[in-house]
Amino acid sequence: MASEVDCAASVARGKQGLVVSLALAVVVVFFYCSLRVQEPHGAKSMTSPRIIPPTSSLPIQSPTILVIAKDQKDFHGIDGCNISAISGQHYNKDVTQRSGSVVGLGGWLVDKLGETVPDKAWIVLAGVGSIPSYQIPIMFHEKRPDVQEALGGGSDFAYAGFIVNINTTGLSTGEYHMYIVFDHDGTYYTCDNGRRLLVSDDDESTP
Repeated sequence: MASEVDCAASVARGKQGLVVSLALAVVVVFFYCSLRVQEPHGAKSMTSPRIIPPTSSLPIQSPTILVIAKDQKDFHGIDGCNISAISGQHYNKDVTQRSGSVVGLGGWLVDKLGETVPDKAWIVLAGVGSIPSYQIPIMFHEKRPDVQEALGGGSDFAYAGFIVNINTTGLSTGEYHMYIVFDHDGTYYTCDNGRRLLVSDDDESTP
């Protein structure tokens, strides 16, 4: 009889241990997923972020003075973008680039209002303090199935990826707040991941 009781107790302890292990596994998975879903400013974190090198075959563009902010259109904040890579590295911190260098930016952008990829969009380098602000048109060309899947699988979201190679020659040295603007039916919408770029005369740069 004692051996039967011991056996039953052992089985019960085994079941309890299994339940506890499963519960811990669920908690770990939930915590991991919660970290992956959101980035700063509400941007979705994709499972396979693209790293865009600045040596792509796309042309190197020279920024022009910001004019889209002067067209008497209202600006509205919105999510649905991410400048995720700079010069082949993850863009997860403020970055310093030497004046005259080529800065390769990569990321994705969608117009959730129109459920498509915007026809007209720009990266804005908003000068901090007294330095001028600039704009660079975005050229979309890259298929991003991860973005498409995360946003419901719509085919109009397929080519949401972009690469922009920026020539910093001629840019005023100083700090720039960098964000994206796109046009939707005559209204400008901004999408901001809080990216900061410092253009310096020094030889040192990050990342």
